[in-house]
Amino acid sequence: MDAQTPQAFSSDHLNSESIFHNSTNHVKQTTSGKNAMENFRALILKLAEEAQSGNPSTAPAQTYVPSLLNQFFSQYKTPDHPPYSAMIERALRELNEKGGSREESISQFLEKEYNALPWAHSTLLKDHLGELCESGDIVVTRGSSGKRYLLKTSTRTHH
Repeated sequence: MDAQTPQAFSSDHLNSESIFHNSTNHVKQTTSGKNAMENFRALILKLAEEAQSGNPSTAPAQTYVPSLLNQFFSQYKTPDHPPYSAMIERALRELNEKGGSREESISQFLEKEYNALPWAHSTLLKDHLGELCESGDIVVTRGSSGKRYLLKTSTRTHH
C-alpha cells in the first residue's frame, strides 16, 4: 500500500517513502471532526431553544447558551498538524540519534516543530509510540537510559 502525503501538509514534513500508511486518512478525519462539531453545536442550540420556548423568564438564557458554546468552540480547534504517526516518523528521522530517541526527545521535537499540539500531547505521544511498536513500524530498545525508539528501516545514518 503506498502512503500519500495529505494535501494540507508540505512534502518537506513527510518523507515520500513513509512507512506509515494512515496519513491519507488525516484529511478525512479532520473534515468529519469539523462537521461533527458543527452538528453538535446546532443540536445544543436547538435543544436550548426548545427548552426556552414559551417561557419568557429564560430570555437571558437565549444569549447565555450561545455564549457558552462560543467559549467551548474557541478552545476546540481541528488539528493543523499531520497525524501523530507522521510526526513521530519525522522526529525519528531528523533526530537520528544513535541507539534511538527517548520519548522526551521526540516530544520536545514535536513541540518545537508543530504549533497547537493538544493538551493531552504527552499521553497521545505515549499511546502512538506504543501502537507503532505493536504494529512493527518502529522498534523500541530498552537500556540503562530507558526506552529508545528507532525507525524500523535500516537505512539510517548516525551522528
